Amino acid sequence: MKKILFPTVFSETSINAFKYALEVANQFNASITTVHSFIAPMAMATPGVLIQDVVEATEKKEQEEYNFFIRKMHDISQEAGRLHIEVNNRLEYGLAVDEVVDMADEEDFDLIVMGTEGSEGFGRWLIGTHTSNVVKKAKCPVFVIPDEAKYRPIKKIAYATDFKTLKDEVVDNLMEWVKRFGAEFHFIHIAHKGEYIDVDEYQNLEEIVDMSKKYDNIKFKIIYDNDVLDELEDFAEDNNIDILMMVKRKLSFFQRIFEPSLTQQMTFETEVPLLIFHQ
Repeated sequence: MKKILFPTVFSETSINAFKYALEVANQFNASITTVHSFIAPMAMATPGVLIQDVVEATEKKEQEEYNFFIRKMHDISQEAGRLHIEVNNRLEYGLAVDEVVDMADEEDFDLIVMGTEGSEGFGRWLIGTHTSNVVKKAKCPVFVIPDEAKYRPIKKIAYATDFKTLKDEVVDNLMEWVKRFGAEFHFIHIAHKGEYIDVDEYQNLEEIVDMSKKYDNIKFKIIYDNDVLDELEDFAEDNNIDILMMVKRKLSFFQRIFEPSLTQQMTFETEVPLLIFHQ
């Protein structure tokens, strides 16, 4: 990992998320590019001769706020002893989700780190929705930091697996994070009561069990419960998990209607930082 993209909206949630971005950049020797996207309010309804003036005035105001936030991020870097990390800052005109996703794709960013405030209240809903849409559309992994998750040293990482997404590339990515942070690693599977495991899933299960036997810092657990979301949250809280990892699978049209993605739900509701890889 060499390049981290950090979208910001100048909030306390963004401040919190930036601390995580710094630590990830430090462990992976990566650079950070912060980006703030904006649009001119009601520019489309303004007479043509004034549109440019509206855009320029909005850009000036946004740049002033951005400069203030950049100074805040510099102070955070200094306090954390992370001034050696390269941090670049960009102000972009456009819709936030589109700008972030396009920028990450076109410029080959390895990771997006962004905060979310959940789904209570209009402002919280708006930020939560932006984060969820970036998770849905981005091709690179997305590291979602809820505002409740105040930064602490990363010592325990858990991977929520359905036994269907245990690909070599995913496992390599997981283990690289574990190695970089020197963390204890938990494989966790929440199975519905009465659920059976097919042949391919059983083979993946065997591989996980073998890995857990070889390494002291790898643990494995299956929990049987019908409420997957609550059980994941309880497991993370009870075991002091610092990062919960998941893989977002592609769903068919009908699955998207009748089986809402667990990763999408988790981006709204989790209180634990959530690292999402794409299948």
